[in-house]
Amino acid sequence: MFKIIFLNIIITFLFAEHLITPIPIKISYNKEKALLGKELFWEKKLSPDQNMACIDCHNLLSNKLEKKKLLNKEKKLILSTPTVLNAIYNYKYFWDGRVGSLEEQVKETLTSGFLAKGKKKTFMSLLEAKYKNKFEKIYKDGYLFKNIVNALVEFQKVLVTPNSKFDRYLRGDKLALSEDELTGYEIFKTRGCIACHNGVNLGTNSYSKLKIVSAYKGCYGKIKNTQKYLFLKVPSLRNVSLKGSYFHDSSIVKLEDAIQGASTLALKRRLTIEDIGYLVLFLKTFTGDKPEILKEMINVK
Repeated sequence: MFKIIFLNIIITFLFAEHLITPIPIKISYNKEKALLGKELFWEKKLSPDQNMACIDCHNLLSNKLEKKKLLNKEKKLILSTPTVLNAIYNYKYFWDGRVGSLEEQVKETLTSGFLAKGKKKTFMSLLEAKYKNKFEKIYKDGYLFKNIVNALVEFQKVLVTPNSKFDRYLRGDKLALSEDELTGYEIFKTRGCIACHNGVNLGTNSYSKLKIVSAYKGCYGKIKNTQKYLFLKVPSLRNVSLKGSYFHDSSIVKLEDAIQGASTLALKRRLTIEDIGYLVLFLKTFTGDKPEILKEMINVK
């Protein structure tokens, strides 16, 4: 198994530059369903105790992205919240990659809590008064659980941040990056960062071996782990300079420290202060445009 993983890393390193692609400027989606999903994303009745919405963990409005931390029963930090921005381009979902689509991700998040206790009827009745008519106007089969899932998926599909400086460079605008940013790009490739951070999301398509001290808890569910190590998904570097913390456990708060830590852990090498400076400049070119669907928030309660 480890020989196969090592071989994949070598192949990726050799050809990764050709696998990096820009985020598409336009995406196909149903606007009515996405706007309904947007409303549900702020809906606290989706949680068992009716006091936490998706937005409470997945911060879409602040400049500091995804700062919410997931805790176990002992209130011990285990995992940070994965971003849902550009999630449509993920290969797998959740930190352990246990599901393969946005639909499965939304369904499991909902059913691992409220519905896991057999309270589907209660769940649907809590939302019915507010949403039944809205669903009947948009969906032919009306107010059903599968359509709640679909609306949330449709909303996540458009949470994309295209047109970053690096995307423009990848599309052929060779003046999009400065000389220093291009130096950072060369370091990114030659030092090996690109072996794990590639693809449209500059990550999320491979896994890294990390030491885990105990089980970790998701939104309403948990994965039991008795192993000393676990393979967790490599995070996306999209909008990385806007994040408030780094690594799977949010243990690092400065981007410079995160770069050095990643190099030390994954590549077994320390970078010079100069190299880190260039890499910071390059990573800032991954910041894209704000999703169109989030530009007007006034009607969301």
